[in-house]
Amino acid sequence: MEFYNTNTTNQSKQTTIKEILENLSTFDIKEVEKLQDIILTNQGRDTEYYIEKIDFHTFTKDSFNYLIQQINVYRTTFHGIGPFINKNGLWYSNKTDRNLEQIIESQTTIIQSQKKEIEELKQKLEFLEEII
Repeated sequence: MEFYNTNTTNQSKQTTIKEILENLSTFDIKEVEKLQDIILTNQGRDTEYYIEKIDFHTFTKDSFNYLIQQINVYRTTFHGIGPFINKNGLWYSNKTDRNLEQIIESQTTIIQSQKKEIEELKQKLEFLEEII
């Protein structure tokens, strides 16, 4: 995940920061708990998943990542929210008192979906092998 530096002198990065701040200017900070709940409930997903899932704000990839960065860096400002960890492009909450069961449930759903896909692919492979 990119680190967003608001003090950059790079013109392209300044433009990106400006777009992020414009996007987040319409974000209702009261919704930050909803954001946390969505990540807690659906752990192990990528940024795009959360952007699509969240219905109370229209995030861009950069604005979502920037907000998460701010939550993680300014822990006292966002007391009780986060921190969030990005591992291999997938997001997890580090709220140890709430997340273990959520992670297990989320990963179980993903595993079941992948098992189903594997079975379908095995059947297609067997069919193709019979034809050959």
